[in-house]
Amino acid sequence: MKQLTVKDILNLELCKEYTERRVTELFSGRDTVTLADIVQMDIPAEDIVWVAVNLFNARQRTIFACKCAEDAGMSTRDATWDATWATARATWAAARTTLAATWAAARAARDAARVTLAARDAARAAAEERQLLFICETILETEGEADEQG
Repeated sequence: MKQLTVKDILNLELCKEYTERRVTELFSGRDTVTLADIVQMDIPAEDIVWVAVNLFNARQRTIFACKCAEDAGMSTRDATWDATWATARATWAAARTTLAATWAAARAARDAARVTLAARDAARAAAEERQLLFICETILETEGEADEQG
């Protein structure tokens, strides 16, 4: 696995928050780290994903992207379908009942929309954690291949 120095990381042109001092602190006295070490650092998942994607070679980026795309399709489809179906049922009920029921259906639709937003937020948080797992899987699946960047 490729060993990275503070200079290697800084050459990725990270955001302003990751100064030489901050990156050196994250190395915790080590001269080099691996991407697997970076995955375990106490930094936001989105930053780890950014570093990984910029360190991966073309094949690794493809593997990682496929894992994320497959996961996104599976995790959001169910939550969206459940909320859409709940909204459709509420709308159908509203069309068949009185004004009071219409207001109740509107509230149910609003609640279904809130559920959709909560599910989306939960899926987004879970996706970040799964992306870290996918980085590790990608590293393991391509271990031993040339460390060329591309």
